[in-house]
Amino acid sequence: VFAWEVYVDILVLTSGGNLLDSVSLALCAALSETVLPKVEVLEAMEEGEEIQLKVDDRPEAGEAFPLRKLPLCVTVAQIQDRFIFDVTSEEEMCADAMLCVVLDGKTGDTIGLHKLGRGLFDVATLPAMLERCRSTAAALIQQLERELTLKD
Repeated sequence: VFAWEVYVDILVLTSGGNLLDSVSLALCAALSETVLPKVEVLEAMEEGEEIQLKVDDRPEAGEAFPLRKLPLCVTVAQIQDRFIFDVTSEEEMCADAMLCVVLDGKTGDTIGLHKLGRGLFDVATLPAMLERCRSTAAALIQQLERELTLKD
């Protein structure tokens, strides 16, 4: 069994707002399609000889990247007493407060919350907002799965 360390570099060419959500969706798509190469350890035949690794990088020989969770960001902007999803850059600038909710696309569980920028959220609205985030994440994951299926 091998432990893989994965780094992701993302190049943003333009942003119309809602950048974290877009990046997390792209990352989920990329990792869902990632195939790890098959690696075998070849034991040393003689004393003093180094152990060698045999790597088979054919896609059909590899295995899917082990995604235990599918982290998906859903950003919520609050403008006065309203909550807005999928905000544009202009809406982000007008927002009284913004919150990035990270959900597991597989289970709908909340993985994390990250407050963005200035402003305060009314904590009493959090349960209803999280429920809307769950339904938004579920719709995004369904659409992602449809797109990935059509690609094949």
